[in-house]
Amino acid sequence: MHHLIPFTQTQLHSLLGQRPGETRLGNHIHLAQSDSLHHSLQTAKQQGARFVLLGAGEDTGPRANLGRGGATCGFEACLKWLVNLQSNRFYRGDDLMILGQLDFSDLTCPQGTDVTELRASVAAMDERVI
Repeated sequence: MHHLIPFTQTQLHSLLGQRPGETRLGNHIHLAQSDSLHHSLQTAKQQGARFVLLGAGEDTGPRANLGRGGATCGFEACLKWLVNLQSNRFYRGDDLMILGQLDFSDLTCPQGTDVTELRASVAAMDERVI
């Protein structure tokens, strides 16, 4: 899984809150079970996953559009809340796989980088997402 940082059981447990009598989405979601992306996706699908969440923690895109940076940890912040939502009759979470996030560390531009360079980096990130 080159350029993918898988979301692991250890990370899930570190984020997942427990309260007696409550079940969270994080208690039902699927995670990658092997180093093979194909195998992990196939296994999750066989176990009922219909949706895969893939993060892209970067702020080069917003900065390339002359916006503010700071979104690099947005995926992790989202996961903390998502996995702790209560599982209920409307949504259990058993059809969701949290795969992880793409690694853009080799494409990230430091603050103050020229807009042309930022946009070239974004193009490379877009290719990685595809």
